[in-house]
Amino acid sequence: MTMIVAIDGLAASGKSSLAQAIAKKCSLFYVDSGSFYRFITYRLLCEGISPDQHDAICSFLPMVRFHYRTARHFWKGRDVSEALRSSAIDELVSGVARIGLVRKKINRTVRHLVKHKPAVVEGRDIGTVVFPKADLKIFLLASEEARIARRNQQRQEWGHSAERECVKKNIRLRDQIDSEREIAPLVPATDAVIIDTSQLTLEETVARGCKLVQECWKKHG
Repeated sequence: MTMIVAIDGLAASGKSSLAQAIAKKCSLFYVDSGSFYRFITYRLLCEGISPDQHDAICSFLPMVRFHYRTARHFWKGRDVSEALRSSAIDELVSGVARIGLVRKKINRTVRHLVKHKPAVVEGRDIGTVVFPKADLKIFLLASEEARIARRNQQRQEWGHSAERECVKKNIRLRDQIDSEREIAPLVPATDAVIIDTSQLTLEETVARGCKLVQECWKKHG
């Protein structure tokens, strides 16, 4: 049986850490939908196309091909996954994600990737738009302070500079854009299990997530 676990939530709320841990512990295919938006943003930057050049983006999109393997993105045979986490991408990706044709292309790609395999997919509209009939939906919340600290740590782990005020500004901007965009705004699905990770360790969050997955397997198995 093919099972889909959808994990949505605020920026730096712990989606990636939880999704990757669930994928490993529960033997599910892992898809980070946000990385596809980052990949397109990266390609646009390489082409010198800005997020406000709508016509140019729509013309360029058909030429974009995804090469996604084991949570890594490749372009021209080179792993560009680390480059997708730069501050330049952080600043532009929400603007690119607001474009309807971009969202349609990525949603179609993600659905195709998991068509015949049980998977955990993380993002910001997975449970509401991409997989509205997902077997399990989890939505993560966390305080702004907790998310700033996590993003700073992530950026250091990725080898990028991390200035607290810059991270804070970016998180607030992404929250605003994601929640106010006309197409697929960031909201919990009505049947999502909401987890506030502000005071939880990663281990505690993973334990809750894995328990939910196991209960879902029993229910649908």
